[in-house]
Amino acid sequence: MDNSVEILRDHGDRLITDHVAENIEFGQGVTRGIDE
Repeated sequence: MDNSVEILRDHGDRLITDHVAENIEFGQGVTRGIDE
C-alpha cells in the first residue's frame, strides 16, 4: 500500500483527498496503509 500512497502524492494532494475520503467510507483502508 505504501507504493500507492507515494504514487498518489506524486499525482497531487487532490487525488489523495478523494482517495482517502472514499476509503474511509469503505472501512479506513487508507489509514492502515499510511500507518504501515
